[in-house]
Amino acid sequence: MRIIVLPPWWKTLWFRIISVIVVLLILISTYFSRIKQLNNQKTLLEKSVKEKTIELQEKNDVLIKQSEELNKSNNLLEERQLQIEKQRLELLSQKEELIEMNSELHELNASKDKFFSIIAHDLKNPFNAIIGFSGILKEGIKTSDNEAIKKYACMINTSAVQTFRLLENLLDWANSQHGKILFSPVSINFNELLDEEFNVLNDLANGKNIELKSICAGNLIIIADKNMVKTILRNLISNAIKFTHKNGRVEVNTITNNNYVEISIKDNGIGMTKETMAKLFRIDANLSKPGTENEKGTGLGLFLCKEFVEKHGGKIWVESESGKGSIFKFILPFDLNPSV
Repeated sequence: MRIIVLPPWWKTLWFRIISVIVVLLILISTYFSRIKQLNNQKTLLEKSVKEKTIELQEKNDVLIKQSEELNKSNNLLEERQLQIEKQRLELLSQKEELIEMNSELHELNASKDKFFSIIAHDLKNPFNAIIGFSGILKEGIKTSDNEAIKKYACMINTSAVQTFRLLENLLDWANSQHGKILFSPVSINFNELLDEEFNVLNDLANGKNIELKSICAGNLIIIADKNMVKTILRNLISNAIKFTHKNGRVEVNTITNNNYVEISIKDNGIGMTKETMAKLFRIDANLSKPGTENEKGTGLGLFLCKEFVEKHGGKIWVESESGKGSIFKFILPFDLNPSV
């Protein structure tokens, strides 16, 4: 008898097949469940990223807008700063103009004060002398005292010449202040011009027995304004005579260069201090100092000399020592560069 013993159910083939199928189904289910979960997570992540991206984009748009507003504000601030800087420069320019105008007004006031001082004092003295000496001369004529008549006639003539020269300087100064003096350079023989001035000033020099000496190169030709050069020489030589003692000497010398001629007027008179030299050629400085024979002066002549020398593009200065005389020097360029 054949007996077949069947295995228990868990050892049967069908159970094994079912078990494998179930395991496979569980694995597949787990796999697809995980896939679905991952897809869900991916979807959520993409959604979150999209939301964050939108949010960041909005914030970025806000920042861009704020940046544009800041740039616009910055541009406005820069424009305002430029306007403020421009206004500051304009104010500085106006301030400088006001300072310059104030300086010019100060100079004009000084010139006006100097002008009235000259009229009030320096014209009064020679006219008083003329009136006084003419009265004495009138009495001398009655007594027929020829020596006294001659003496007082010379004094009247000296006072009249001083007055005329003062009026000439005043007229030149007034014309220069109003720009009425024209600068007209021409070819000039300096030696002939100097001789003319020596002839004009001989009586003044002879009155103090002062020798007028020219140590100039022969036939020196310069290009300059003749009237201005005559005024310069007349004032400098007459000043040298004024401050030189009797029996003194006044020399005029020239040194030529390729570019300019240097003209010097030297005396052996009373000289001047450094303080006095520092105030020369200034209209506002009171340098009305009597000469060695109590001659009167205004200081206006030196100011005119400075203006006329500078018109030629030159310069003027003085070398002096108290008690040892003075040397006034000025330069006239051959190649004229006149100041306007």
